[in-house]
Amino acid sequence: MTRDKEETWVNIGTARLDHRFNDMFNLRNTLRFSHMDRDSAVTNPTAVLPDTLNRSRPQRSILDNQTDLTAKFDTFGFGHTATTGIELSRETFDFLRWASNGPNTTISNPNHHQLPAAKTLAQNSYTTSTGFGIYASDQIRLNQYFDIVGGARWDYFGTEVNDKF
Repeated sequence: MTRDKEETWVNIGTARLDHRFNDMFNLRNTLRFSHMDRDSAVTNPTAVLPDTLNRSRPQRSILDNQTDLTAKFDTFGFGHTATTGIELSRETFDFLRWASNGPNTTISNPNHHQLPAAKTLAQNSYTTSTGFGIYASDQIRLNQYFDIVGGARWDYFGTEVNDKF
């Protein structure tokens, strides 16, 4: 019997609002929240320590909202489908990892039933990331067989790490 384990719990929820004003304009908003909780204890043999037991308990949450406005219209005999939008996101990552010291074993004949001699905190950090994006695109219908698609997007992404260790 090995003491290695990996348990993951994931919860995801999505809500979408889609409103058609008329044949030309459509507004859509999508909100998604996800939370992942992972508990793991894995044995990682390395060259420095033949048997190191790492335990970690990271938790990650993501909140993302995207809103876009789509317009369908004709200019100079060409059909257009233009989309503009904005996206906002926030992600948190709480990471707690334990390192165990000994007892040592060999790679050629490992003993998976040994308990660690001591457990020390190896990492304790909290990360927050925020994102913002705006975009626009246009699909131009030239004829029955050909379309031209073009677009642009600008993004900002920032991260702050708080190392509590």
